[in-house]
Parts: sequence; C-alpha cells; structure tokens
Amino acid sequence: MVGAFSLLGQAYSTATCTVNKPPVDCSQATASKAAVGVIMIVYLIILIPLLIITIASMWKLFTKAGKPGWAALIPIYNTVVLLQIVGRPLWWIILILIPFVNIVISFILVFDLAKAYGKDAGFGILMLFLPIIGYPMLAFGKSQYVGPLSGGVPAGVSATPYSPPSQPFQQQPVQQPVQPTIQPTQPAPSYAPTEPVAQPPNDIPPAPPQNPVV
Repeated sequence: MVGAFSLLGQAYSTATCTVNKPPVDCSQATASKAAVGVIMIVYLIILIPLLIITIASMWKLFTKAGKPGWAALIPIYNTVVLLQIVGRPLWWIILILIPFVNIVISFILVFDLAKAYGKDAGFGILMLFLPIIGYPMLAFGKSQYVGPLSGGVPAGVSATPYSPPSQPFQQQPVQQPVQPTIQPTQPAPSYAPTEPVAQPPNDIPPAPPQNPVV
C-alpha cells in the first residue's frame, strides 16, 4: 500500500512538473509528497485501532452504568451521558466548547470517571496519560459502577454504594406454633336419686282436751 501511494505521488509530481513552465526541479517535490503519503498511512494505521479501542471501552463503561452502549457513538449525546454518569451538571457542555477551559474540564471528567467506578486518583492519572491502557482496564476489568462521587446524583442512580453488612446474616430458627393442650374433661358426678323420707302415720288420735280446774 505504501508503494502504491508513493507511485501515485511520483506520477502526480511528474505530471505537474511537465505542465509547469519554465521547467523546475521536481525531485524535491516528489520526495516530500511521498513522505507525506507515508506519514498519513502510518497515522491511519495507529489511529484506527485507537479509535476502535476507545469506542469499545466507552460502550462497556456506559453499559456498566446502566446507560445504552450505543450512546458512545453519538458525538454530543455521549458527552451528556458521561456527565450523567459522573454526576456533573449538563451545562458543563458549554464549558467543553470553550477553548483552554475544555482542557481543565476534560481532566476533571477523567478523574470523576475513575472515582465513579471505585478507582482512586492514581488510576485517573493512568487514564489521563495512557488512555489506551487505562480505559480498557476500567471497562473490561472487575471494577463496577458505584455511582458519582462528585456531589451530583443522576436521576434513578444512588450516589451511596452498597455496603454489605458487617456481620453475615444468620437465619433465625423458625418457631413452631405451640399446639394448645386440651385437658380431658372430668365427667360430671352422677347422683343417685334419693329415697323419700318416711313420714309418721297420721292415724294417731289427738289427745283429749283437758278440763279446766274450777
């Protein structure tokens, strides 16, 4: 491919030199254009893999945060999603458009992104100076999204990461319901019918009246 570009550049230079009058020395022009072609090819060979790795890493990071991964492909919307993930206000997009200010904002967002996935400032420095290494490690490693630690909380996302209890949960034994004990009822005492008491006979003659003393 490099040879093809060199031949094309040489042919173009030769045709240009043939048309131009008076004739000029075209050897220097041919060499410079061939060098530019080689530099462009090397640049594309390096840039395309970096672009693919960056898009794949951002896709994975968005997915870990519960956002659509395809948002990494849309130029402005991916910045909006990134601000939501790190908990920064959306009006920071205006700051990103300001020259020199956008450099400071980009540094802040890199460190916020590292903290949002449970990493420290040292990992943010790695992402800042070696993004080809830092972003894939953050995206495809074991780090999980813990929420924005910059003070803002996006809608539907909790800023407080889940912390397991200090003591493991111990299952309490299930208490069986107490069955009521039924006491056997004592049978009611049976009373035998009593015989009637014999009454004295009423055929005794009454006593005669006593005569009064005169």
